[in-house]
Amino acid sequence: MHIIKCSSRTLRLLSCFVLSFLLTFSQASFWLPDAIANSPTSPVSLAERSRSRSISRGNSQQGRTLYELGRYAEAAYAWEQAARQYEQQGDTISQASTLSNLALAYQALGEITESEDAIAQSLTLLTQLTATSETASTFAQIWNTQGNLL
Repeated sequence: MHIIKCSSRTLRLLSCFVLSFLLTFSQASFWLPDAIANSPTSPVSLAERSRSRSISRGNSQQGRTLYELGRYAEAAYAWEQAARQYEQQGDTISQASTLSNLALAYQALGEITESEDAIAQSLTLLTQLTATSETASTFAQIWNTQGNLL
């Protein structure tokens, strides 16, 4: 068995290091739970965001179903709700896509000015994003809707 000999200075430094380590982590128990609960990746905020996205997708799907059934006013309402929720979530692509769908419902209701406004808003949102295959696909959808409106 080897015994490590340490000078008193080394022992003091080691003791200081261990003491500061223990103090740091013993106090972490006071602030760590709050920091975890408020972090963007905490289970609570992830669950809330997932629930919110699920509601948005539900409203968007409900709008599609209602539109296909010819219930245009109800479809417009569902898509208005979904567009607001996507805006709150910062999901600009989904918001722009939903506004494009909303334009179709407005057109079916004979509300041409509102339809044109929804298309213009969706295009404005997309032009603020970096070009990706997803934005290109959404641009195509919106341009198709705009062509139908014209």
